[in-house]
Amino acid sequence: MGSINVESQYKNFFHLKETGSSTGLVFILYNATSMIGCAFGGLIIDYFGRRIGMQSGNLFTLGIAILALAA
Repeated sequence: MGSINVESQYKNFFHLKETGSSTGLVFILYNATSMIGCAFGGLIIDYFGRRIGMQSGNLFTLGIAILALAA
């Protein structure tokens, strides 16, 4: 996925001027949300149940995706 950072269409879509830390931010957000989800997912599922745990994880990931699109 790192090779997409040099694509001009990708940089134009996200309004990025050069390849660097700002392009890598889009990719690191997915990994960061996975780590946070692993830390709290088990606790949420144990306390509230599987359905609420899965819904909260989906909402959290969706929220971070919206932040990545806005960046």
